[in-house]
Amino acid sequence: MTLQYDIDISYVMPPEAFTDSGSAELLKASGFALNGRSNYIAKFRDPQTAAALAGASPHVKAYFETCGFVFNPSGKVLPSGAFDERFDGQLSDVASRLQENLHQFHLKDQMWNEFDLGACIVSIENAKPIEVPAIAPPRRRKRADQKAVWTHFVRPQFVFPVFAITLALTLQFFGLPQFSAGTETAEFAPNLGADR
Repeated sequence: MTLQYDIDISYVMPPEAFTDSGSAELLKASGFALNGRSNYIAKFRDPQTAAALAGASPHVKAYFETCGFVFNPSGKVLPSGAFDERFDGQLSDVASRLQENLHQFHLKDQMWNEFDLGACIVSIENAKPIEVPAIAPPRRRKRADQKAVWTHFVRPQFVFPVFAITLALTLQFFGLPQFSAGTETAEFAPNLGADR
């Protein structure tokens, strides 16, 4: 199995969060910076590569985690050997972290599950930045069949029967209004059945 080592970077907190006055201060207090190490994750684009890394030994996985990786594929569709130019600095940082953290882990006799670290580093060094247009999230439209439940009951075909049933029950329990002679007020005469 030949693995592909294209890497995609994505933010943990989007750039918009750092321009919003409310969240910017909170993020700063939490130690988040837009281009800081804690604000990006690296993913392999090839699902087989991501799966191979996920199946490697715990030491190998821990090593990659300290370098900013997660073990599911990025899902992005870009040409092989290319990466989003907006993340040029982060990809360079990934390469640095792979080198820096190498001495902290005992990786010599670990199970790499066909993952080739040398090929991975070469792939990062040879990767070419390309312009990827920012895609705005699609606006959610409410479909006709997703209307609130109550809107189905304000249609005329539902309103009239409900009104008629309510009126019939009211008259059944409270009777018809009886007007007393010489007054303009009505008294309800209970309809409890006529004397026989």
